[in-house]
Amino acid sequence: MPRIDAHVHVFARACSEFPREVSQQLPADREESVEKLLAQMERSRVDQAVLVQIGGKNLEHHAYLRHCLKAHAGRFLGIGLVPEGRQVFPNLTVHENLVATAANRTGRAATWELDRVLEMFPALKDRLSSMGNLLSGGEQQMLAIGRALMTNPKLLVLDEATEGLAPLVRRDIWTCLS
Repeated sequence: MPRIDAHVHVFARACSEFPREVSQQLPADREESVEKLLAQMERSRVDQAVLVQIGGKNLEHHAYLRHCLKAHAGRFLGIGLVPEGRQVFPNLTVHENLVATAANRTGRAATWELDRVLEMFPALKDRLSSMGNLLSGGEQQMLAIGRALMTNPKLLVLDEATEGLAPLVRRDIWTCLS
């Protein structure tokens, strides 16, 4: 049975290739590299880890995490992230938002595909040609969750999943997720 570490923070030095937020606690020159993590995993006989990158709310701030998952595909488990604030792609349609990140990197038979996401969130079915920035807050949240599911993650992380939404919309989202 493989040994899996629950979650590990990784981040690169802030640079144009791997941008991230910088603070006093996380200065631009500080890093926790994937190479250091792999060596630690080897010493501890850990087969796989779930990666969590810190230092950014924008999608481009997770370039290092995407790099690590791609470069070391068998060592790290994928994560579906739904960040606070939804962060849908405003200049893409609902359909484009959903298929932009679609992948089955795990090779599992039961995958999240467009039809399955639209079955889970029927409100999006009628909005497939609408631009992301024209959706209501609840629809944007459904879209953000659906987009994360389309990556077929082994773990889905929801940050403030229904924060600021109307009670009926909150109920609809939690009903779909349960």
